[in-house]
Amino acid sequence: MKAIIVEDNHANYESLRYKIETACPQVEILSWAQTCAQAVQQINQAKPDLLFLDIQLPDGQGFDILKQIRPLRPAVIFVTGYDEHIWRAFEFSAIDYLLKPVDSEKLVEAVARAEEHNRIHVMADQHSIFEQSKNSSDQPPRIALSNQEVIIFRELSEIVYLEAKGHNTEFYFKDYFMSVHKGLGDYEELFAKYGFLSKVMRSYIVNLHEVRHFIRGESNLLMTNGKLVPLGENYRPLVLGKLREFCQEDSTRPRLELPDQKIIAYPHLDEILYFEAEGNMTAVYIKGYKRTFLVSKNIGEFVKILKNRTTFMQVHRSYILNLEEVRYFNRERSVACMNNSESVPVSEQYKDAFLNRLQ
Repeated sequence: MKAIIVEDNHANYESLRYKIETACPQVEILSWAQTCAQAVQQINQAKPDLLFLDIQLPDGQGFDILKQIRPLRPAVIFVTGYDEHIWRAFEFSAIDYLLKPVDSEKLVEAVARAEEHNRIHVMADQHSIFEQSKNSSDQPPRIALSNQEVIIFRELSEIVYLEAKGHNTEFYFKDYFMSVHKGLGDYEELFAKYGFLSKVMRSYIVNLHEVRHFIRGESNLLMTNGKLVPLGENYRPLVLGKLREFCQEDSTRPRLELPDQKIIAYPHLDEILYFEAEGNMTAVYIKGYKRTFLVSKNIGEFVKILKNRTTFMQVHRSYILNLEEVRYFNRERSVACMNNSESVPVSEQYKDAFLNRLQ
């Protein structure tokens, strides 16, 4: 495995080089860089498998080097005298973080992880290239993920959320879980062009299409898999703004934004059973929820919002129904019996049109 050492202090460089050569003979040291500029030049030329990277350098920080050498992705082991940057190091997919003076046993462990990291990435890159080559441009975007056990290929839309856990990123899919030895920061950059995958906290990226609702007091997002993801204060305006935009889109499966005092719900229209007027407000009944949502809009506003939705119909001055959720119509009582076993009155004014729409 070929490596470059980036270290501005000559004595520290000599000490680290000696320990590498003694404890890790499989590592070939290609060169030594003392500045960010030298490091970028050497890395681009030599394309090493591994970097031993100091953080504080005369012309910048080691993080600046990693930003400039992409898409090259050598394994990175930070070697520094301070631990204040440890979490940022992991966001840049660091294999390990060694404090000076370097302990030889920890060095051996870090290099072993780097070897495994590179082996997995070579396999994943090969499979990813193969997958992309056979997919046409009109197919949904996919991602190749690998760890020591498996390599999988999944559509991005199947992701519920990602969570950073130390060196790793944990992927929560709709029907699968996988931990990958790669930092969350790499996926943030990869997913940037897909607006539905959004960072909501330093340690989380979520699929906004998989958000069920936002809990105001706790500032959590409830996901479709039942998990809670914290929404950071700095991310809140952007994330809630994107969710609102999704509700305004005329998609194949449209959604509504329903704010009440405790939460903001984002149900799909086909999940709504019916709307009921409550004075100047509207109660919304949604499948899968034990509570109703009392929204600060009168029923007339929802009539306008849903006027082009053929599955919804106003059947009473105070009610709008999802026709696909009607189980049957009771003529004697003039009520629509819904799939949730509740009954909704149908006024004489709307009865004929309602029965025609049910047929």
